[in-house]
Amino acid sequence: MATMCTNILYCRTEHESDLKKVEEFLEENFDAYQELNEENLEAEFESRWDYPETLMNKLWDSLEHKDKLYMRVLSYCLEDEYACLRVFKNGKWEIK
Repeated sequence: MATMCTNILYCRTEHESDLKKVEEFLEENFDAYQELNEENLEAEFESRWDYPETLMNKLWDSLEHKDKLYMRVLSYCLEDEYACLRVFKNGKWEIK
């Protein structure tokens, strides 16, 4: 059985179209729990081993208003002692 990583995502933007894209992408690619409000989206989903970078890059490429977007993803797998926080703000990603 593959080790599963839990990912907790928070996304905020004033552009509803980008929030909708994030919501639809998560629905299509993950079995995700999501809560969508007018200006933000919170979600929790699993991936194998670690942060699903390849898939998330596809999502990122599809967004139109990156300059108005704040997103963070906390990924962790306690079994493997893995934890990573990625934050997008001010037009760039930071890994903490």
